[in-house]
Amino acid sequence: MTEGESEDNMPGVSSNCAIRTVHPSWRSDEYNHFLVVVDDFISNHMDFNSGQMLKRSFGRDAVLAVPPRLTSLLPHWAFRDEFQ
Repeated sequence: MTEGESEDNMPGVSSNCAIRTVHPSWRSDEYNHFLVVVDDFISNHMDFNSGQMLKRSFGRDAVLAVPPRLTSLLPHWAFRDEFQ
């Protein structure tokens, strides 16, 4: 989108689109909160581009295994105790 456009000007894009999020069960509350803070910071500093971000709402926790690669990439506080 250019600076003068909005999602209302784009065919096929509804202004009430939203994403329903799923939190993996292995993620700690601190890590989930951290991700929300980062998203909010980015959204607040995108200026006119922030309209491109879809609204999101929390849907549910999903029981998922920790991807093996992430165990060495993320800090220990990102994981719930039972998944470390």
